[in-house]
Amino acid sequence: MTALRTSGYVGIVGVIVFAGAVLILHLVQPGLDPRDEAVSYYVHGPFGWVLTVGLILLGIGSMSLVFGLARLVEGRWGRAGRWLVGVWGLGVLLGGVFPTVVQIHARSLANVSSSVPPVASAATQCSSPRRAERP
Repeated sequence: MTALRTSGYVGIVGVIVFAGAVLILHLVQPGLDPRDEAVSYYVHGPFGWVLTVGLILLGIGSMSLVFGLARLVEGRWGRAGRWLVGVWGLGVLLGGVFPTVVQIHARSLANVSSSVPPVASAATQCSSPRRAERP
């Protein structure tokens, strides 16, 4: 029971630290509006390391929950749920470990199309409604 309890505490601490990191970043980097920007944009500011630490601890906490759930949840749906939480936790952990190289700050598809012409042009063409031409 001690390992299970430790797993739960590590998971809770990971979530709390990540939430605290995001709140701190909202306060120290007021130039980014959380209603318009993804949380990941905070990594480009002077306190980007706070988000990195938060992501790493959230990933570790999520993986810890997977190990704790392995002892509690059984059955096919339990295995599927553990697997999905594990994939998510690994993705968050890798998002914190690997540095961000490219900073694309796009608010619309038009802004993206100027920085990535072939992909955005294809996406724009595929998503634009067209009228069927009648003979």
